[in-house]
Amino acid sequence: MAKKYSLTNTILVIDTSYLLELFGVPGYSEKNAIREIRKRHENAIKDKAMLFVPLPCLFELGNHIADVRDDTRRQELANLFVQSIKTSVEKSMPWTITPPAIAIEDLPKLLEYFANHSVVQCKGSKCIGLVDTSTVLQAQRLKNERKSLGYQVHIWTKDKRLKEHEPDPENNPFLG
Repeated sequence: MAKKYSLTNTILVIDTSYLLELFGVPGYSEKNAIREIRKRHENAIKDKAMLFVPLPCLFELGNHIADVRDDTRRQELANLFVQSIKTSVEKSMPWTITPPAIAIEDLPKLLEYFANHSVVQCKGSKCIGLVDTSTVLQAQRLKNERKSLGYQVHIWTKDKRLKEHEPDPENNPFLG
């Protein structure tokens, strides 16, 4: 890992690609990335960074866990997943899940942003999908809500296309 920097007054929006490494999902994670991302996650908790996970990323993670071929490992991961989410919902630790409930009235805004920005105003491979669009909008919402408090907002992702959309450029990002 490169030089450590403080994550105090930082909001981290965690994408599926980081969650796959945190959980070590076979077929979707790599040993070096697992070590690095877990270390960064531990440091973020120690530094009291605010950690947010968009609900759509949890659905993606669950889908990838369901794809694990080894029955025992798949069940272990499913149990860890459920326990982690229960703890996060009950205690907002280690993460706050956003949005806490999907408001149906927010869906048209998300889809409009997706259609008019994510897939239209991009160049070829720079496009981002619907889950990534919802992640970007969550990061922007968190930035707007805490702008006056001086928070930096980063998207923790291994996806370079998604990383380009984070509200504040991160020092020393890990893109795997």
